[in-house]
Amino acid sequence: MTVETGNFAPFAERMRGEDLPEIAIRTFELYYRQLAEGVTGMIPEAEISPIDDLPDMEAFPPETTARGEEALPRTVMLKLNGGLGTGMGLEKAKSLLTVKNGLTFLDIIARQALDARIPLVLMDSYSTRDDTLDALAAYPDLAGRVPLDFLQHKVPKIVQADLRPAECPAAPEKAWCPPGHGDLYTALVTSGMLDLLLKEGFHYAFVSNSDNLGAVCDATLLGFMIERDLPFLAETADRTAADRKGGHLARRGDGQLIVRESAQCPDADEAAFQDIDRHRYFNTNSLWIDLTALEALMEELDGILGLPMIRNAKTVDPRDDASTPVYQLETAMGAAIQVFRGAGAVRVPRTRFAPIKATNDLLDVRSDNYVLTDDFRVVANPARALGKAFIDLDKRFYKMVDDFDARFPHGPPSLLACEKLVVNGDVRFGRDVVLKGAVEMVNEGDVQAVVPDGAVIEGTWGGGSPRVAEACRSAFEQHRRRLAPGLPDDDGQEERVHEAEIQSHHIHQQARIGHQRQAHHQAQVGILGCEPQQEGPVDEVARVTVSHGGDQHGQDLQAAGALAAGQQDDTLAHQKTDHDGHQAEGPIGQHGQSPPDEHAQGAAQQASEQGVHPVDVPALLVEGRLHLRLDRLEA
Repeated sequence: MTVETGNFAPFAERMRGEDLPEIAIRTFELYYRQLAEGVTGMIPEAEISPIDDLPDMEAFPPETTARGEEALPRTVMLKLNGGLGTGMGLEKAKSLLTVKNGLTFLDIIARQALDARIPLVLMDSYSTRDDTLDALAAYPDLAGRVPLDFLQHKVPKIVQADLRPAECPAAPEKAWCPPGHGDLYTALVTSGMLDLLLKEGFHYAFVSNSDNLGAVCDATLLGFMIERDLPFLAETADRTAADRKGGHLARRGDGQLIVRESAQCPDADEAAFQDIDRHRYFNTNSLWIDLTALEALMEELDGILGLPMIRNAKTVDPRDDASTPVYQLETAMGAAIQVFRGAGAVRVPRTRFAPIKATNDLLDVRSDNYVLTDDFRVVANPARALGKAFIDLDKRFYKMVDDFDARFPHGPPSLLACEKLVVNGDVRFGRDVVLKGAVEMVNEGDVQAVVPDGAVIEGTWGGGSPRVAEACRSAFEQHRRRLAPGLPDDDGQEERVHEAEIQSHHIHQQARIGHQRQAHHQAQVGILGCEPQQEGPVDEVARVTVSHGGDQHGQDLQAAGALAAGQQDDTLAHQKTDHDGHQAEGPIGQHGQSPPDEHAQGAAQQASEQGVHPVDVPALLVEGRLHLRLDRLEA
């Protein structure tokens, strides 16, 4: 069967097959027709003018707040909760991510609503509804006169080549997508939620993203909206360099306020779009709606607001760049500012915009840079004397939440005195780590570097020296054949002896280990799931108990390693354990050392020929893998 380009009938048939309401189908048809006619949704710079000034929330008098407090009982808190956070590797609702003091976004939102004694309503998606409602079962007091949620619609993806409905036989759900949060207004009507809210006496709705912890229901803003008799109020904040790619507020030629998103800006106008002095205010995506005005507008426009279309080019399977190229048609809820006659905007402090879009933001909020107040607001720690921290974590190791959590197993480091943190490479943080000033952490090696417990770091920290690692791997290869016969005769045991676990850590600035403070290299032992108990500087005792298989059988092995030039006079000894696995008493080296065999000597010679100075390096055999202890090593 052939389908003409621009034929909407197959889309309508598919949507009706999913029991989507006619208003949703007609709304999608409007945007599909625009796409087929070549409408891009672009807003050229020549058609708008910048906003010079706005009313400032921080300048409103107490009377405005009092007016808002009177209206709070007629107000609902409405949160957009349709996102999965796939960009952070999440497979459930993003609002179920733990963000502060063991609480999730949803926990904090629920407690805010209970504390303020106003109803909470969520706009869920098909992907987030079940998990969200299961989590909210922990808050039975939220149940009230209105349901806890209503559903956002879904729309088909469109094949770019011929504008047909997209297909994805292996995963049919991937042929559908949400129509953007501009669907809020349509979904309020089709779900019956708008009618119910009005019947129950609610006149106002505060709407915001569930991942914006700064967006709390505020009586002052509500009072301002009522005083000015505004049908719609958008919260905006001062743009900074970090916001230059986000949607900004502007004014059309007829004087109507609009929000222009980056996807609506022609390439030729990109410089003007990102000029934060010209376009001073960005859209925080938090807004206030007069529900009576919304009902009247939807009736006037026959249920279709006609918000500006946003065309996003994707692939039908977001995780497969080779899959069919498609368009996803969306709208933004903030764009409704241009269809509400008499809509207004207000400048709010930056504290009302604290979204978590990436793990950089997550680390900042989980750290001591932020605190959770008694009324469940997440606010900047008043003890922080610096501005907002700049955080840049290596996306190769920290982008996904599971990977991120694995590298902060004891929680985040203290960032209260840290103005900048840049991490390049794979670094795992120990317990009670403190970062100060501008910190750059570098691990150029292939093996994860570990920040010791209690370390206080300023400036540059480096770990995982590639030169040292390569020399030690070479030495280990010489020992492999000798070690294998001594292993237990378990299936696959020999195959598991395949690599050296090498960790070399250099703290260039002052480091605090126990009660000692001095610049030095911290010794670590790469034992599976086990850390050494380091007390004092590295030349004092480091006690380790190791297990071999299921029993307590400590083994000491000698391996040849490498020490960089300039350190060749240092001697490294290895920790002894007896055959029952008990810790050896006394400082390292007290039991003496046995000379390396001919394999180790050969490895040492090889390392020397490569330009590094060989020394005896302690090694521990743990569960079939060799672990080298490298003290005071630097590339």
